[in-house]
Amino acid sequence: MILQFRDPGLNILFWILIVVLIIGAVALQIYMLIWVYKDAKRRNMEAAIWLLIVIVGGIIGFIIYLIIREPMPSEKSDQFPEDKPIQIETEIPKERTTRYCAMCGEKLPINVQFCSYCGNKVIE
Repeated sequence: MILQFRDPGLNILFWILIVVLIIGAVALQIYMLIWVYKDAKRRNMEAAIWLLIVIVGGIIGFIIYLIIREPMPSEKSDQFPEDKPIQIETEIPKERTTRYCAMCGEKLPINVQFCSYCGNKVIE
């Protein structure tokens, strides 16, 4: 028995809704398969086997993968191997050669005590 509504417009809307739901379910399945394959490769797992498990098992296979997947390889261990020492570069601040007057803002040599422009005492 096929579901039919008295209004023909409702029949068309119903079948459009069914088609959209089927296309959405297929798109979700394809996305899930691609995600599992890429995630398994990143985790150094057998990506092709997990892809087959999710194809056969569907959502159940996907849930099983999420439960038993291996943790991500540590990025820190790849970045800093233990046999290589870590070198930290530090910048040594350069010695100041000039300063500015607090009253008038003029640029002054570092060794002066009084501003040559306004005559005020230079503060450290």
